[in-house]
Amino acid sequence: MSSNGAPVGLGCFFLVLGVLTAIRILYGVIGFPSGLVMPMLLLSAVLFVAGPVIALAQGARPEWHVRHAAFTFTGGALIHASAAYFLMNVYKEGLPSVLIDALGNAGLLTWCLGLGAMVGLLIKDKNMLLPVAFFLAGFDVFLVFNPTAIVTRVVTENPEMFERLAASVPAAQPANTQQGITLAPMAFVGPADFFFSAVFLVCLYRFGMRARETMKWLTVALTLYLVVVLSPLGLNMLPALVPIGLTVLLVNRKEFVLTKEEKQATWGAGFIALALAGYGIYRKFTVPVIVTEPPAAPVTQEPAPEPQESADSPPIAL
Repeated sequence: MSSNGAPVGLGCFFLVLGVLTAIRILYGVIGFPSGLVMPMLLLSAVLFVAGPVIALAQGARPEWHVRHAAFTFTGGALIHASAAYFLMNVYKEGLPSVLIDALGNAGLLTWCLGLGAMVGLLIKDKNMLLPVAFFLAGFDVFLVFNPTAIVTRVVTENPEMFERLAASVPAAQPANTQQGITLAPMAFVGPADFFFSAVFLVCLYRFGMRARETMKWLTVALTLYLVVVLSPLGLNMLPALVPIGLTVLLVNRKEFVLTKEEKQATWGAGFIALALAGYGIYRKFTVPVIVTEPPAAPVTQEPAPEPQESADSPPIAL
């Protein structure tokens, strides 16, 4: 605890968050020479996946209390929601949109840390992390691959809302093609990934487990995961709670000593996770994608406008 009662790592969290916010703004206002675009894209992928994990790991350091966690969650949620509203209804381009977008992403990480601390404080036994990690991984696979699940439906039917609620990885824009001041996303990371990362990190610190090692391997695992999402393999949406849960379990595998009942609960959670994941993948390949045709426009004497090309949606790591 610090002298004012706040968690000792909260200052480091906001320091890292401030650096990420400043870099995000630079990506929106600066156009890069063509030779630097690819290196800056790779740098962005590393910074905005590894950076949030490092920030959350710093903020998860002991000791959290419900009052501080609730205040952090409420403040971050208000900032994030306000930014989403203004980006969708008021400022859709220009410098104000870049600044608000950067502020909204900072708010997202803040409420993820606060809510993660609140949930982490409810977990009283470190062995509970095993069934929780198994279940979350399977449930995330179900939500991402099942075409009728709420996550997939929001992404496909209301992408603008999802983009404003998710964390974005900014893309480097070539100076010769940049149109004004704007922040172009390269990929998106669902808020659940950062929220559950915060839950795990808070618990790892509380129970004296391998929090620092977990942070290091989480940054590596999620960065490589994003590279797979961005690669030309057609895997533009993947469940990130799978590598998060696996990393937490593998790094801390020697920390778990289970009773007979705990082993049974863990095996039960594992079977449920496999069933959920298997059903989600089954639905992915068996449920037909229904494309709703827009209503035909009334015939007029004026020629129809030329159709505009639409850019492909950025990949999503959920």
